[in-house]
Amino acid sequence: MNAMLDRIEGSSERQKRFMSDASHELRSPVASIRTQLETALLRPDHTDWPHVGRTVLAEDERLGALVDNLLALTRLEEGVRRPTCEVDLDELCYEQLQRTFRVPIDRSGVLAGRVIGVPG
Repeated sequence: MNAMLDRIEGSSERQKRFMSDASHELRSPVASIRTQLETALLRPDHTDWPHVGRTVLAEDERLGALVDNLLALTRLEEGVRRPTCEVDLDELCYEQLQRTFRVPIDRSGVLAGRVIGVPG
């Protein structure tokens, strides 16, 4: 009986930590969007609105991806599995770095790292 209670308590603690982490991760893009817009609105005539729009859209994509991942985790816990295929990890990392840092990346020495998973 004690072992079962310990497992339940451990599960509850892991769920609390997960919820805290998820909340923090969701707040970051929301705060970034708010900051971009508030800053731009302080001096609207001197704002590069296309740049603000691109930045806000990128953060919105990030927010959408976080929500999609949370939904995927929920479905996994419910036993619902998404279709899998071969995923190229080096390409996935490259795309993420390009989106985040927008700098040229030399991939000439990188070998393909493929796994079975969900591309998104």
